Amino acid sequence: MDADPTQRGVGGSRAGGDGVYLLYDRVANSVVVRGRTPRPSAGLAANNGTFCLEDRDFGSALSGTLRVFSCSGHAIAQVPVTANIVRSALSENGAFALIHTANSPTDDGSKLFLVDLQGGKVRYRVTPSAGWPDRYGFVEKQGMVIAYLEGLGEFRYGPDGAFIDEDKLD
Repeated sequence: MDADPTQRGVGGSRAGGDGVYLLYDRVANSVVVRGRTPRPSAGLAANNGTFCLEDRDFGSALSGTLRVFSCSGHAIAQVPVTANIVRSALSENGAFALIHTANSPTDDGSKLFLVDLQGGKVRYRVTPSAGWPDRYGFVEKQGMVIAYLEGLGEFRYGPDGAFIDEDKLD
């Protein structure tokens, strides 16, 4: 919830006041983790319970932060960017997270970031050759990202961020 429950639920663009989140286990029918973070949105969970939240950041700056947590709620990675986050993704088994940013006058504008969650570090930051896909997927064993463009197909980025399917997209 992108609102501070202690301040009568004041949410959205604001100067402060953390929002709240929870991780719910459907099989066990129980809440596993509860927490607070500045402006949580777009939550995703992997099969192993690793989960991520986009944070829209306080104030009016074009910026965001991807926060990734273990199934017990411990921070794995925190990736601040100086552009708005358009889309994030989390691999099926929680090995990788991804950020795609909007256009911005900063170095982080219109970039694709791959975060290796084993080490909690950004593996690469590249200009996305496949444009603005409808969604992203992963081939975890190879460390590849797949961009899905409706009506055009699937296009791969290698483990180093190189765009593999340039000829196919042309």
